[in-house]
Amino acid sequence: MTQKTVIGLRGKPRSGKTSTIRLVYEQLSQEAKILREPGGRKDVWGAILEIQEVKIGINSSGDRPEDEEKWVGDLIDEGCVIIVCAAHKRMNGSHSVTEQVVIRLSEPNYIVLWIDKEQHAAAPDQKRDDRQKADRILSEVRKAIREAQLVEA
Repeated sequence: MTQKTVIGLRGKPRSGKTSTIRLVYEQLSQEAKILREPGGRKDVWGAILEIQEVKIGINSSGDRPEDEEKWVGDLIDEGCVIIVCAAHKRMNGSHSVTEQVVIRLSEPNYIVLWIDKEQHAAAPDQKRDDRQKADRILSEVRKAIREAQLVEA
C-alpha cells in the first residue's frame, strides 16, 4: 500500500501560511506536471501536481472549516498521495476546527505532519520565515515522494 502524507502548515491568522504555501506551489510547479491549476489569485486552492508519478495536492485555505472540508476532501478524492494544506493553530494546544477537519478527513490512510508557522511583526522577518518554512515543506514533500515510491516498489 502506498504511503500517504498530509503536510499541514498551521499558524495564527496573518502568520504567512498562504504566502508560504504559494512559495511551495511555485517551486514544485517548476519541476512537476500540472494536473490542475490552483484557484484563487494569491491563494492556492485545490492545485494538483505530479512528480515522479506521485500526485501532490496543494491547498492554502485553512481559515474556514467548510473550505478545508471542500478542498482537502477533494484532494483526497482525486487520489493525491501527498497533500500540503494550511490550518489555524490554537494557542492552548488543542486542535483547532480546521486541524480537526484535516485529521478526520485524512485518517486512517494518511500520516499527518504538522509544521508550525510563527507570526512576525517586521516584514523582513516574516518573509525570511516564509522562505524557511517553504524550504522545510519542500524537503518533507520530496521525502514523502521517495517514501511513496519505496512502498510501491
